[in-house]
Amino acid sequence: MHAGSGGVGGYGIQLAKRAGATVVATCSGANADYVRELGADEIIDYRAENVFARAQEFAGARLFDRIVDTIGPKNGVDNLRLLAPEGGIAFIAGIPDLSGIDALPYSIAIHDIGLGGVLVAPQFRRQQEDLAKMASEMIALVERNEIRPTVSGVISMEEIPKSLAILAEGHVRGKIVARLIRDF
Repeated sequence: MHAGSGGVGGYGIQLAKRAGATVVATCSGANADYVRELGADEIIDYRAENVFARAQEFAGARLFDRIVDTIGPKNGVDNLRLLAPEGGIAFIAGIPDLSGIDALPYSIAIHDIGLGGVLVAPQFRRQQEDLAKMASEMIALVERNEIRPTVSGVISMEEIPKSLAILAEGHVRGKIVARLIRDF
């Protein structure tokens, strides 16, 4: 799990642990305890360690069955080298350029999922229902305290531009939530 202290990574760790997975997560050393509290079994400090060499040590010859990459396309080829045959990678922040990849012992299948059209097009009604079910299940897990929200702060509408700039830097623990209703 890349970016284990981020909003997507934090939920990903918790859901993977609920599914019985052993979780190896990247984060800064400052966030290591937080990420362990979320359920990560092993931590790789991306600022102090070679992430992919260290991940290879954890994975060994078996490699990883699942990888979640919330960082961006630059890690794609390195992630593929850590992926076990029949494994899967979720690229949350963009699909990498795989045109220059060296030979792998297995073929690559890419399934691009874009949620923008899902919300409006009638032909995607089944996907709308699936997304609604997933959202309901996530809310129920939070309500039952089976997973914890990863909210780092609640901001006002006026603070949105500044917070978006902070988010763009990519070093926010959890999610920032904007309160859109003004107090009168």
